[in-house]
Amino acid sequence: MQAARLPPHTLAGIAGMSLVAALYIAHGVLAGLGGRGLPPVSLLALALPGALAAHICRLRGVQDDSEQEGAPSGLVTAHFAAALQVCVLFLAVLTIDWGRYARQAGPEVAAGVRDAALPAAVILAAVTVAVTYAGCILAAWLGSLAYLATFSLLRRRREGR
Repeated sequence: MQAARLPPHTLAGIAGMSLVAALYIAHGVLAGLGGRGLPPVSLLALALPGALAAHICRLRGVQDDSEQEGAPSGLVTAHFAAALQVCVLFLAVLTIDWGRYARQAGPEVAAGVRDAALPAAVILAAVTVAVTYAGCILAAWLGSLAYLATFSLLRRRREGR
């Protein structure tokens, strides 16, 4: 399928998936170098898929759809982001060195924590998915609104109003 035939929210959502992957990689690299990773403010970048969807709508001459395409671009982005976060969470739980933990915390404590780890991860995964979807959709919708407001201001300024 040609990219020109895809709806703006799909194209922007695919770009959002790439953005999420880049944020994860950047965070991992920074944390691996002894830092704290990316600051929380970097999550503002999740508004970019919505702005991109609005821009694509403007380029295609359907600017009236810009606001409506923002939230679905966040939804497409959220599918990938939620799956990635859940995979990372379960990978972390499955790769815990329980022997080392037992040596540090004691065998009884380690056994209790090991028994609770999977159920806790399932609950945390559900919460993570809900927050991810809400955050990505809201951020992208706000991104489309910000794009529309900025474009409107620039157009008024250019027209001398």
